[in-house]
Amino acid sequence: MRQRQFGASAMLVLLLSACASEEVAVDDGLPPPGSVLTFTCSQGRSFVASMSQDGETALVKLDGREFTLSRERTTTGIQYTDGNAIFWSKGSLGMLKAGGGLILTDCQTSLPVLPAAPVPEVSAPEAIPELAPAPAEGTPPPSPEGQASPTP
Repeated sequence: MRQRQFGASAMLVLLLSACASEEVAVDDGLPPPGSVLTFTCSQGRSFVASMSQDGETALVKLDGREFTLSRERTTTGIQYTDGNAIFWSKGSLGMLKAGGGLILTDCQTSLPVLPAAPVPEVSAPEAIPELAPAPAEGTPPPSPEGQASPTP
């Protein structure tokens, strides 16, 4: 009996470790790399944040100004800064502090829009041979050589 319990426990451990080794997509509330987000803030202003493909930089556009920011470690969400401007985001929330005392808070975005994937090249399909019309009812089918079989 004890050996059976050990065998069942070992099997459970193996199953769980196999599941743990598979990569699982986790929604951690962070914008995916390469995404483009438009935020609308409680102050009535909007800005656009474009994340790089590696997620290490963000280009933030506000009122014709552009800020190239580098990712910075944070305890929650994702944060980018250049030393003067700071962009922070988690889930659909965002915040932007820019030079000159500009602070945009309570900013909301919809789901991230990923850049369009390149369209793969598709070769033209091979020509489909035309089908011969179906024989009229009562007509014998053609012989294997393509000749109509003689009528009896």
